[in-house]
Amino acid sequence: MTTESRDEGAGSAPGRAGAARSEEDTAMLLDRLRRGARLEALAESLERTPGAVQARCKVLLPPQLRAALRADAEAVLRRQPRSVSTSY
Repeated sequence: MTTESRDEGAGSAPGRAGAARSEEDTAMLLDRLRRGARLEALAESLERTPGAVQARCKVLLPPQLRAALRADAEAVLRRQPRSVSTSY
């Protein structure tokens, strides 16, 4: 599937869709989640789709929680201590 066909009828993709994530982006994501930011606001500020932000949250879950809590990754990260690594 090409980017062109994927975007047909879906409006334009966010400015950074498909771009590599930086450690700064991940640190901001974790910090704002912990401060209660809404998923849509995070996606907008990171120039990503809400689905991309949710996918990143799943990757950031500690390994022991990934299998059991994938669906709730965003909620789990909101409660995790600041020591969660940003380098997954």
